Amino acid sequence: RLQRTMRDLEAFSTLARTWIGLGPDGIAKSLAKVLLSTLDLDIVYIRVAQPGGSGFTETVCSKQRPDAEHCISEAKAPLASFLTSVALAPVTMVPDPFGPGTLRTTVTRFDLVEEQGVLVVGSQRANFPTEQERLLLGLAANQAVMVLQRQQAEQALQQSEERFRDCAN
Repeated sequence: RLQRTMRDLEAFSTLARTWIGLGPDGIAKSLAKVLLSTLDLDIVYIRVAQPGGSGFTETVCSKQRPDAEHCISEAKAPLASFLTSVALAPVTMVPDPFGPGTLRTTVTRFDLVEEQGVLVVGSQRANFPTEQERLLLGLAANQAVMVLQRQQAEQALQQSEERFRDCAN
């Protein structure tokens, strides 16, 4: 179990390198797929802020429904309270939007300075989430925030350089 946790920690810590050149949408989709398979989850929903405050990009992956990406509105209905509420219980039971039964869900926010997004994951396992899973979810969200903030800083620097060149010309 310790070896698996260490392997997962190593894999999650290298996620940022695989996201080079991807926008928020690509990062969210990649992260959702990795979490779904690595942590043996039933559903992963990610909402990430677009650069410049131009809205959000959303993605969902489900073990029950391979085409879940095309059914985001179905997944959002039982998860709606996670998208607006700030203080949530560590684990909340919700109906599985793509299968029978209920899911034990937990939320990890991508917030540092401003709202970056939210990560909602769910599993039908009775012991979900374990302490190791909570740590891995936090690490994954942190990796995403670092990449997204770096992209925003690079974009702001590029815009500043363009303004300087225009002014100099």
